[in-house]
Amino acid sequence: MISKNRIIENAIELFRQKGCKSITMDDISVQNGISKRTLYELFKDKSSLLEECLVYHSEKKREIAFKLKEESSNILEYILSFQDYESRESDRTSYLFTEEIKRFYPKVYENTIVRVKQEQLAYTQSLIEEGIREGLFDEGVGLVHVKAQILTLLVGLNSYAISEHIKKDSDRLEIFLSSVVVFLKGLSTPKGREIINDYLKKKNIISNN
Repeated sequence: MISKNRIIENAIELFRQKGCKSITMDDISVQNGISKRTLYELFKDKSSLLEECLVYHSEKKREIAFKLKEESSNILEYILSFQDYESRESDRTSYLFTEEIKRFYPKVYENTIVRVKQEQLAYTQSLIEEGIREGLFDEGVGLVHVKAQILTLLVGLNSYAISEHIKKDSDRLEIFLSSVVVFLKGLSTPKGREIINDYLKKKNIISNN
């Protein structure tokens, strides 16, 4: 029989692609090849399933973040790789997903998304502080908590929730380069900017010439 985690993974994909309002428990049971009765034995209702999906997704993202940090040579390289990952994730998620959770499932939104956003903001602030200690960010450029807020917002520019004309005129990579990368360069010391350029060359994002 299909595992509970596999049901959650399949449900997440449905919610991310089409939003959560239009997807029914019938859709999820069909997608997983199980009866609706079996589904309700595992999840009390759609709200419970949705909340478990968000918690599961958050835990998986934390695992990916830990792996990326282990693979990075320094904190700035890690920030770039994780923010690039975040922007890719946002790009493949319908804007309806978060909007509909906030509108139709406010308790789930408060219990999960609001908490995760607060955790992400605190974590981003700790990364900037670590970058300052490593001599990669200029300590005198703005307040750390404000820089963390701006960086978190800039990553969101890559989602489908941004204005339609930006999405038509620019692809995800161009938005990432024009927002997150430009902002990080502005915060960085000469050593930090050199690391950013090396990272972009290594990823074949800019020319080695």
